[in-house]
Formats: sequence, structure tokens, C-alpha cells
Amino acid sequence: MELENLSLLVKKFIEKTRKTDFKPGLSYIADRSLNISALRQLITTELKNINEIIELFYIVFFLYEGDDFEVAKFKAKNELYYIVIKEISDKDVSIRECETCYGSGRQECGECDDEGAIECYTCDGSGELEGVEGPEDCDRCDGSGNDYCDYCDGEGEIDCDECEGLGETRTDEDYVTLNTEYWIFYGDEIEREIKETIKSTGGVFDAYEILDKVKGSVMLLKTVSETDEVEITDFEEEYGIYEDVKDLNIFVVSYNLNTFDLSNKFNVIKWTNNYTIR
Repeated sequence: MELENLSLLVKKFIEKTRKTDFKPGLSYIADRSLNISALRQLITTELKNINEIIELFYIVFFLYEGDDFEVAKFKAKNELYYIVIKEISDKDVSIRECETCYGSGRQECGECDDEGAIECYTCDGSGELEGVEGPEDCDRCDGSGNDYCDYCDGEGEIDCDECEGLGETRTDEDYVTLNTEYWIFYGDEIEREIKETIKSTGGVFDAYEILDKVKGSVMLLKTVSETDEVEITDFEEEYGIYEDVKDLNIFVVSYNLNTFDLSNKFNVIKWTNNYTIR
């Protein structure tokens, strides 16, 4: 099926499923296209990769904006941008797997060397005591020579001294959580503004403030929470005082979409009851 016919068909499907007369944004178009079973199957059959699918969504968006097909196709082919940013999130104490017990919360009992039993102190481990008529079994250990280890309750293990049985340790220094977000947006002007802002701020900026200027034509492909945990000293050395930059974004990379193949990173998969770009 030709791209123009496919675009018009998607637009018609969306018009039939809209409950109001609002002009749909890019995210709504993508959501509807991937969650109407017949339409999703048609799109993923006719188009080769994620780039083409996203271009289709934008063509439909531009058609709703009043562009004819050729203009919409040109914009979708040449003026879409892919950007990766990191959201500066919460500051917290760093929790790590305990290096002493490797996360188990337990360690070998030093009193019994992991045996759960110690040498009987009544018979000195011989299992015998001198009786009236000669050697006889020790009453305390029943002749075994071993006694129950009270220190570990006979288990051979005790709570780890380093983490107090938690399996985790907290560092003395705070860390900052960074969440990674992958976006698609439209517009050469927005792309230039982002580049100029990055240049003037050293890469730490309010990405949402800029992207909100073209809010309806922005698509969030994926968010990965807690991508990085950076110790506060290292963070502030590179990005500035945490309180000054918290809730801002760190620029990672951006491309014009016609030079970057999204198929290496994303696919259309089922997400709970919905289909989405992931």
C-alpha cells in the first residue's frame, strides 16, 4: 500500500474512534494506531522499521495540522529529531550489596567455624569422663565430644557483622539518581534552540520547557528509571550544586531521525494491555 493511502487510512481510523472533536496530538495518534488490532497489523506489515512507523504517525499529525500529504511527508522525513536526555532525580544515601556476605546477610560463625557445634568443655572433646568403674560417656555431649554452639544456635552462621544481617550497606556519601529518557520531536527551530541552550549551559538544561513549545508533536519513546547512581561529590564536580540543578536534564545525544536507525534500540511490543514503542 502506498504511504499516502496508508496515512489517510490511519487518519480515518482515528477519526472514527475519537470521542470528541479535539485535534489529536502525536502521542494519541501513536497510541490509537498501535492499539487498534487491525490497524497495528496493517502498519507493521506495510512498514519496514520503527523509523518508518514514526514517520507515518507524524505524517498523520501534520495532516491534522492542515498540511497536504507532500508537505507532511517532507517534514516527517527531514525535520524529526531523536534526543536522549537524563533527568536529574532524587538524592539519597547509596545502598549497595554487602561485600562481606555478598548480600546474604549471614556469615560463618567464628566460634564453631561454621560447624554449629564446639568441643565439649566438660570432657574436653574426648566424649568420656572418668567414672567409678572406669571411663564412661560424657553426660553433657552423650559421648560425641561435641557440644551445641550457643553463639549461632547450632546453625553454623550468624548475622553479618558488616550489614547487621540486612545484606546491604549504606555509604557515608549521598548519591544522585539519573533517569534516562528517549524522545522524538519535530522542528529545526527547536533543535537549534536545544543546541544553543546546551552550549550556553554546559549540557544541563530544562529540556521539558523547550519541548513543551511543540507539545503536541513530541513523543516519549521510553523512560528507564534509575539508570545511573552518581555519588554527590562526583555529580557536583561535573554538573554543579545539586540544589541548583535538581529536576533539570542532562543532554546525552541527539540526531536528525533520517540519519539514525531506531530499530537498533526500539521495537513495537506489548506493554500490559497496550502496544507502544519500547
